[in-house]
Amino acid sequence: MSLPLTVYGYEDSSGNSIRYASANEIRDNIQKGKSLNYDNYYITGYDLSNLEIEGDAHFNNTFFLDGVDFNSTVFKGNAYFKGATFSRYATFIDTTFSRIADFVGATFSKNTNFQRATFSGEALFWGDTWFGGEAYFGGANFCNFTDFVGATFNESAVFGAATFRGNAIFGANFRKDADFVIAKFNGYADFFKAKFSGNSDFKYAQFDKEATFDDAQFNGTVSFYSSRFKDDTLFENTTFGGVLDITRTKYEKLFIRWPSIKNGLVYDENAYQQLIENFKNLGYSSDVDNSYYQFRKEQFSHRKMTDDIQVYIFDLVAWYTYGFGKRPIFPLVWSAFFVLLFGGIWIAFGSKKSGNSERIRLDHIGNALCFSLTVFLSGTGKFFVNTPATPEIHGRSRLMINSIFNLERLLGAFLSIMFILAITGMVLKSV
Repeated sequence: MSLPLTVYGYEDSSGNSIRYASANEIRDNIQKGKSLNYDNYYITGYDLSNLEIEGDAHFNNTFFLDGVDFNSTVFKGNAYFKGATFSRYATFIDTTFSRIADFVGATFSKNTNFQRATFSGEALFWGDTWFGGEAYFGGANFCNFTDFVGATFNESAVFGAATFRGNAIFGANFRKDADFVIAKFNGYADFFKAKFSGNSDFKYAQFDKEATFDDAQFNGTVSFYSSRFKDDTLFENTTFGGVLDITRTKYEKLFIRWPSIKNGLVYDENAYQQLIENFKNLGYSSDVDNSYYQFRKEQFSHRKMTDDIQVYIFDLVAWYTYGFGKRPIFPLVWSAFFVLLFGGIWIAFGSKKSGNSERIRLDHIGNALCFSLTVFLSGTGKFFVNTPATPEIHGRSRLMINSIFNLERLLGAFLSIMFILAITGMVLKSV
């Protein structure tokens, strides 16, 4: 990348003096033990690797015109890159920051590589820090406080196998995939209001203290497969726009609500059962019912009829009649349907009471529906109503009338039991 004419002329457009230096010049000064104060400089060249910098290094608002290589360099003092611009690649592979590493507001225009870097002091990347290319922090060791709040990762961000020994806050904007596979968070992990536009991978990650994902937004697939949360984990007001995988995830308390994950939870029997138990422990009654209902639906959909035909039929009936004991509205809806259905049958037939000369016109819709409701409720014995007399239908066999009559009573008994079972379970659960 060529220097602007104003740089060659030592003045910018406002007439202010512009200073520039080469990487070779900086290397020579380091080897001579001179202080590094290159704030507001334009730097050319790239090789600043394998150096030991004794004092503080100042590169605030510095413009690195070429790619820069700090691989295996040791910053024994504070490293200040606040507001610096890396116009091409920037590599800090195996670099050691013994004290503060300040990259607040820095711009990494292309790919950035901090693989296996060690941050012994605070690692500061907050504010409007911009990673324009892929950002690699795989295997990095963050020994102190780490801050990426407000940073933007325009391409994929890789923190796989990184270790965060102090508190780490990541309220950043991840516009592509985010990789935290096998990452270890020994301190507090805070992803409050983080935005993940791509896929987010936390497989085998370990969180030793409280982990917060409150108000975070996951637009793609997010996986916590085989992750370990040793303390409370918060997902309050978190948005999941894609698939969530918590298969083999271990946690103590997972503060998450069912409505936020109901449309994308990966099916796994153990994961569902653990989640339901978690809801019970937290007292989320409605989430217990809804997650259990979804679990049984998923379980049924993954079962083949040929595995066990009896169990398959039983679950099918349990699903549609009373929602596996979690949907008391189901038997009520079925009851209304059958009362109307049999009411239509009695209207079509017409009848009169057996042994009574007074004619009861069941071809009238009101009478027919009342009669159908009475027959339906009589299936519970004398719990609701007395059993009405079997009607006589001219032109219809007695066997047919008795069969229809008893079938409606049987359905009434069955659906009443389903309703009582569902409603009793809900009442007992709330006590």
